[in-house]
Amino acid sequence: MIINGLGFCTNPLYLSEQFFLDTPVDILIGENLTPAHFNDDALGRTLDALHQFGTTKLFCRIAFDLVKGLNLLGPTLHIDTTSLALFGEYDVDECDNTPKPTYGHSKDHRPDLKQIVVTLIATGPAGVPLWFETHDGNSSDKASFHETIKEFNSLTQALKESDSFLWVADSALYTQGKLQESGIKWLTHPPAIYKPVKNYLAQPYSNFDWEPLTKEYQSTMVQGPEGEHWQLILSGQRRKSALKALDRRITKDFEAKTKAFNALSKTLFACENDAKEPFQYSKKRVNITSSQIKQLKLKWVTTKQDGPKQTR
Repeated sequence: MIINGLGFCTNPLYLSEQFFLDTPVDILIGENLTPAHFNDDALGRTLDALHQFGTTKLFCRIAFDLVKGLNLLGPTLHIDTTSLALFGEYDVDECDNTPKPTYGHSKDHRPDLKQIVVTLIATGPAGVPLWFETHDGNSSDKASFHETIKEFNSLTQALKESDSFLWVADSALYTQGKLQESGIKWLTHPPAIYKPVKNYLAQPYSNFDWEPLTKEYQSTMVQGPEGEHWQLILSGQRRKSALKALDRRITKDFEAKTKAFNALSKTLFACENDAKEPFQYSKKRVNITSSQIKQLKLKWVTTKQDGPKQTR
């Protein structure tokens, strides 16, 4: 099926036998085999057996044999997930352990489609995949990461390949309680919503003693929870990008305030009370400061008992 799929992945399963008519299967696959052995019934039974054994487990065993034989196994393991958007209707057996297509956080920006989530573990300088696993479309990385790591460690121990790997992942790995109790070596960054992270990010640049890492990066050690080593990394390119974004927000805010000022200044109100109501609303909406209030001149109509109308 792999040989067939390399060039004819869209052909129906029952055509597999025809594909091998001009292929020396006795040389490529095994002695005394003929194309008739590769009919759709035989391949269907093979798929059932693979499903029962576990496709993820089989993938991991084959991958480990390859990377060990080619000396591609590195000291670090990178774990991450992605989403695969699906089209059409799917009949899923609720009692089956196959992933359930459903709506969830779409990483390919198609929230209108059902999806499944795929977890991949890669290693070495070539980024060779060691683990390929599917989950329900609404699964959370914060839960699936730790479940996958447990399953991976159990399988590698059974294969006697339980080296002390360093796990590298995004902030979803930093789940308080689970990560500290996992017993693994890890490298990640805590979520920005974590209170200690907020405190560090709120401090000015000059509060830290930065040391250059490269031309574009600087770092400094900071205090983290017990047993953890925290390091702040400053990216020169990211800082430039953030300053540009800040300039755009300031410009947009200034334009919004100017527009509101002009609109109020050109409006003629019937009385002072009528002028105060939209003024208070605009003050909250665009966050007008005291110095800006002094520059704003509101106009309303005033009358004297026997005199002409005047404006202020």
